[in-house]
Amino acid sequence: MKCTDAYQQLLTAAPAELTGRGSTELSQHIRSCSRCGAAAVAILTHTDALRQAMNASVPSHPPARAPERAPKLQRRRRRWLVAAPALAAAGLATLLLTSDTANVGPEIDPPVRAARVASPLVEQPAGVDVAVFNTNNPDIVVVWFF
Repeated sequence: MKCTDAYQQLLTAAPAELTGRGSTELSQHIRSCSRCGAAAVAILTHTDALRQAMNASVPSHPPARAPERAPKLQRRRRRWLVAAPALAAAGLATLLLTSDTANVGPEIDPPVRAARVASPLVEQPAGVDVAVFNTNNPDIVVVWFF
């Protein structure tokens, strides 16, 4: 078996086959090739780390307790649905009542940028036409006399 074929099979192989204990062609190759063996070990290591992380993220409450917790959660959610608009209205009223609108100064306009007028790039000789082309690079300008 070639390493390129083994690399393709490593992605779908069973963990027992990746350890090199099986009698399959891939297991034999993993035992004999250090490069493919290292890849198999890396796959097993990362798979084990993923399994441990998933086992650590078990829900805090078992699913059997969900029916008894549902009414309590609904009451808490209902309280917030009633309280949220009232709290928002109180906050808005506070802002409106405490804002100091009497001492607001005149509006200040943003500074106006002076328009930059380009100076002529070349002096056109009499009897000759000139075309000036700007490029994507601001440091390069093409001047064509015709």
